[in-house]
Amino acid sequence: MKNKDNLVWYVSYGSNLSWSRFLCYIQGGTPKGAKRQYAGCTNKSLPLASGKYQIKHQIYFAKNSPIWGGWGVAFIKSNPLPAYEKNITLGRKYLITKGQFIQVVRQENGKDIDDSSIELDFDVAEKKSQCFISPENECTWYGRIINLGTREGVFVFTVTAKWSDNFDRYNLPSDTYLKTIIEGLREIYVMTDNEIIDYLISIPGIYTKKTCKELEILVRKVA
Repeated sequence: MKNKDNLVWYVSYGSNLSWSRFLCYIQGGTPKGAKRQYAGCTNKSLPLASGKYQIKHQIYFAKNSPIWGGWGVAFIKSNPLPAYEKNITLGRKYLITKGQFIQVVRQENGKDIDDSSIELDFDVAEKKSQCFISPENECTWYGRIINLGTREGVFVFTVTAKWSDNFDRYNLPSDTYLKTIIEGLREIYVMTDNEIIDYLISIPGIYTKKTCKELEILVRKVA
Protein backbone atom coordinates (compact mmCIF):
# COMPACT_ATOMS: atom_id res chain seq x y z
CA MET A 1 0.00 0.00 0.00
CA LYS A 2 1.54 3.30 -1.12
CA ASN A 3 1.56 6.63 0.76
CA LYS A 4 -0.11 5.29 3.89
CA ASP A 5 0.41 8.60 5.67
CA ASN A 6 -2.09 10.26 3.31
CA LEU A 7 -4.76 7.56 3.62
CA VAL A 8 -7.58 6.71 6.03
CA TRP A 9 -10.18 4.01 6.27
CA TYR A 10 -13.62 5.65 6.42
CA VAL A 11 -16.19 3.33 8.00
CA SER A 12 -19.86 3.76 7.13
CA TYR A 13 -22.85 2.04 8.70
CA GLY A 14 -25.92 3.74 7.19
CA SER A 15 -26.78 4.48 3.58
CA ASN A 16 -23.07 4.62 2.71
CA LEU A 17 -22.96 0.85 3.03
CA SER A 18 -24.06 1.05 -0.61
CA TRP A 19 -21.15 1.57 -3.00
CA SER A 20 -23.18 3.62 -5.48
CA ARG A 21 -24.53 5.88 -2.76
CA PHE A 22 -21.05 6.47 -1.27
CA LEU A 23 -19.66 7.35 -4.69
CA CYS A 24 -22.02 10.36 -4.78
CA TYR A 25 -19.79 11.82 -2.04
CA ILE A 26 -16.64 11.02 -4.02
CA GLN A 27 -17.62 11.63 -7.65
CA GLY A 28 -20.82 13.67 -7.26
CA GLY A 29 -24.43 12.91 -8.05
CA THR A 30 -27.82 12.33 -6.44
CA PRO A 31 -28.31 9.11 -4.47
CA LYS A 32 -31.27 7.01 -5.53
CA GLY A 33 -34.29 8.15 -3.53
CA ALA A 34 -32.55 11.18 -1.97
CA LYS A 35 -33.39 14.86 -2.51
CA ARG A 36 -29.92 16.35 -2.75
CA GLN A 37 -27.25 16.45 -5.41
CA TYR A 38 -23.67 16.24 -4.13
CA ALA A 39 -20.67 17.92 -5.71
CA GLY A 40 -18.31 15.09 -4.86
CA CYS A 41 -14.70 15.53 -3.78
CA THR A 42 -12.04 17.58 -5.52
CA ASN A 43 -10.18 14.28 -5.96
CA LYS A 44 -12.75 12.02 -7.61
CA SER A 45 -10.59 8.90 -7.60
CA LEU A 46 -12.37 5.74 -6.53
CA PRO A 47 -11.62 4.26 -3.09
CA LEU A 48 -8.48 2.17 -3.22
CA ALA A 49 -10.19 -0.66 -1.36
CA SER A 50 -13.44 -1.56 0.40
CA GLY A 51 -14.43 -4.28 2.83
CA LYS A 52 -16.40 -5.40 5.87
CA TYR A 53 -15.92 -3.66 9.20
CA GLN A 54 -17.84 -4.59 12.35
CA ILE A 55 -18.26 -1.65 14.72
CA LYS A 56 -18.56 -2.30 18.46
CA HIS A 57 -20.97 0.60 18.93
CA GLN A 58 -24.81 0.55 18.92
CA ILE A 59 -26.50 1.77 15.73
CA TYR A 60 -29.79 3.68 15.90
CA PHE A 61 -32.01 5.85 13.68
CA ALA A 62 -32.96 9.40 14.64
CA LYS A 63 -33.69 12.98 13.55
CA ASN A 64 -35.75 14.02 10.51
CA SER A 65 -33.60 14.23 7.41
CA PRO A 66 -34.98 16.49 4.64
CA ILE A 67 -32.69 14.68 2.21
CA TRP A 68 -34.56 11.44 2.91
CA GLY A 69 -38.07 12.88 3.06
CA GLY A 70 -38.11 13.88 6.73
CA TRP A 71 -37.40 10.40 8.10
CA GLY A 72 -34.69 9.12 10.42
CA VAL A 73 -31.09 8.40 9.45
CA ALA A 74 -28.36 6.28 11.02
CA PHE A 75 -26.04 7.18 13.88
CA ILE A 76 -23.98 5.14 16.32
CA LYS A 77 -23.59 5.71 20.04
CA SER A 78 -20.23 7.21 20.92
CA ASN A 79 -19.37 4.75 23.68
CA PRO A 80 -18.38 1.20 22.72
CA LEU A 81 -20.66 -1.69 23.62
CA PRO A 82 -19.71 -3.87 26.60
CA ALA A 83 -17.49 -6.80 25.68
CA TYR A 84 -20.32 -9.29 26.23
CA GLU A 85 -22.71 -7.46 23.89
CA LYS A 86 -23.14 -9.26 20.57
CA ASN A 87 -25.31 -6.70 18.74
CA ILE A 88 -22.46 -5.11 16.82
CA THR A 89 -23.03 -2.69 13.96
CA LEU A 90 -22.27 -3.93 10.47
CA GLY A 91 -20.14 -1.37 8.69
CA ARG A 92 -18.20 -0.97 5.48
CA LYS A 93 -14.71 0.51 5.22
CA TYR A 94 -13.45 2.58 2.31
CA LEU A 95 -9.78 3.38 1.80
CA ILE A 96 -9.62 7.01 0.71
CA THR A 97 -7.27 9.98 1.01
CA LYS A 98 -7.36 12.31 3.98
CA GLY A 99 -8.45 15.11 1.65
CA GLN A 100 -11.36 13.02 0.43
CA PHE A 101 -12.29 12.09 3.99
CA ILE A 102 -12.69 15.66 5.22
CA GLN A 103 -14.68 16.58 2.11
CA VAL A 104 -16.92 13.55 2.61
CA VAL A 105 -17.53 14.59 6.21
CA ARG A 106 -18.36 18.13 5.11
CA GLN A 107 -20.94 16.76 2.68
CA GLU A 108 -22.30 14.44 5.39
CA ASN A 109 -22.99 17.59 7.39
CA GLY A 110 -24.65 19.45 4.54
CA LYS A 111 -21.66 21.70 3.85
CA ASP A 112 -19.79 22.61 0.69
CA ILE A 113 -16.59 20.64 0.18
CA ASP A 114 -14.43 23.73 0.87
CA ASP A 115 -16.34 24.92 3.96
CA SER A 116 -13.66 25.56 6.58
CA SER A 117 -16.17 25.50 9.45
CA ILE A 118 -15.50 21.76 9.49
CA GLU A 119 -11.84 20.89 9.88
CA LEU A 120 -9.91 17.90 11.20
CA ASP A 121 -6.41 17.86 12.65
CA PHE A 122 -5.39 14.32 11.80
CA ASP A 123 -2.47 14.42 14.25
CA VAL A 124 -5.00 15.01 17.04
CA ALA A 125 -7.55 12.51 15.68
CA GLU A 126 -4.92 9.77 15.51
CA LYS A 127 -3.97 10.25 19.18
CA LYS A 128 -7.47 10.49 20.65
CA SER A 129 -10.31 7.98 20.78
CA GLN A 130 -12.74 10.76 19.80
CA CYS A 131 -12.66 14.38 18.73
CA PHE A 132 -15.02 17.05 17.42
CA ILE A 133 -14.70 18.66 14.02
CA SER A 134 -16.90 21.73 14.33
CA PRO A 135 -17.42 24.53 16.87
CA GLU A 136 -19.33 23.63 20.04
CA ASN A 137 -22.38 25.65 19.00
CA GLU A 138 -22.37 24.32 15.42
CA CYS A 139 -25.44 22.14 14.84
CA THR A 140 -23.75 19.37 12.88
CA TRP A 141 -25.35 15.94 12.91
CA TYR A 142 -22.06 14.16 12.24
CA GLY A 143 -19.64 16.32 14.19
CA ARG A 144 -17.89 13.60 16.20
CA ILE A 145 -14.98 11.58 14.80
CA ILE A 146 -14.42 8.18 16.40
CA ASN A 147 -10.98 6.61 16.08
CA LEU A 148 -11.49 2.85 15.65
CA GLY A 149 -7.79 1.98 15.58
CA THR A 150 -5.78 0.88 12.57
CA ARG A 151 -5.98 -1.65 9.77
CA GLU A 152 -2.96 -2.48 7.63
CA GLY A 153 -1.11 0.45 9.19
CA VAL A 154 -3.84 2.98 8.30
CA PHE A 155 -6.10 4.72 10.83
CA VAL A 156 -9.80 3.84 10.82
CA PHE A 157 -12.36 6.60 11.43
CA THR A 158 -16.11 6.85 11.50
CA VAL A 159 -18.45 9.74 12.26
CA THR A 160 -21.51 10.17 14.44
CA ALA A 161 -23.46 12.77 16.38
CA LYS A 162 -22.05 15.15 18.97
CA TRP A 163 -24.97 14.70 21.37
CA SER A 164 -24.95 12.44 24.43
CA ASP A 165 -25.55 8.70 24.27
CA ASN A 166 -28.57 9.34 26.50
CA PHE A 167 -30.31 10.64 23.37
CA ASP A 168 -33.42 8.49 22.96
CA ARG A 169 -35.61 10.32 20.43
CA TYR A 170 -35.42 7.57 17.85
CA ASN A 171 -37.18 7.91 14.52
CA LEU A 172 -38.11 5.41 11.85
CA PRO A 173 -36.06 5.64 8.61
CA SER A 174 -37.82 5.81 5.26
CA ASP A 175 -38.27 2.70 3.15
CA THR A 176 -36.00 4.27 0.52
CA TYR A 177 -33.23 4.82 3.06
CA LEU A 178 -33.62 1.27 4.35
CA LYS A 179 -33.47 -0.10 0.81
CA THR A 180 -30.12 1.64 0.36
CA ILE A 181 -28.82 0.03 3.55
CA ILE A 182 -30.16 -3.37 2.46
CA GLU A 183 -28.44 -2.95 -0.89
CA GLY A 184 -25.15 -2.29 0.90
CA LEU A 185 -25.55 -5.23 3.29
CA ARG A 186 -26.12 -7.52 0.34
CA GLU A 187 -23.12 -6.14 -1.52
CA ILE A 188 -20.53 -6.40 1.22
CA TYR A 189 -21.87 -9.07 3.61
CA VAL A 190 -23.77 -11.28 1.11
CA MET A 191 -26.54 -11.73 3.69
CA THR A 192 -29.73 -13.72 3.23
CA ASP A 193 -33.12 -12.04 3.53
CA ASN A 194 -33.65 -13.51 7.00
CA GLU A 195 -30.22 -12.39 8.20
CA ILE A 196 -30.94 -8.83 7.05
CA ILE A 197 -34.34 -8.83 8.77
CA ASP A 198 -32.83 -10.19 12.00
CA TYR A 199 -30.19 -7.47 11.93
CA LEU A 200 -32.56 -4.56 11.26
CA ILE A 201 -35.55 -5.49 13.42
CA SER A 202 -33.89 -4.78 16.79
CA ILE A 203 -32.27 -1.44 15.90
CA PRO A 204 -33.66 1.53 17.89
CA GLY A 205 -35.81 3.51 15.48
CA ILE A 206 -37.05 0.33 13.79
CA TYR A 207 -37.73 -1.77 16.89
CA THR A 208 -41.50 -1.82 17.62
CA LYS A 209 -42.11 0.50 14.64
CA LYS A 210 -41.82 -2.07 11.86
CA THR A 211 -42.81 -5.71 11.88
CA CYS A 212 -40.77 -8.60 10.54
CA LYS A 213 -43.37 -8.97 7.79
CA GLU A 214 -42.99 -5.34 6.73
CA LEU A 215 -39.22 -5.73 6.63
CA GLU A 216 -39.55 -8.97 4.69
CA ILE A 217 -41.61 -7.22 2.00
CA LEU A 218 -39.06 -4.40 1.85
CA VAL A 219 -36.05 -6.72 1.69
CA ARG A 220 -37.58 -8.67 -1.18
CA LYS A 221 -37.96 -5.47 -3.20
CA VAL A 222 -34.18 -4.99 -3.20
CA ALA A 223 -32.81 -7.17 -5.99
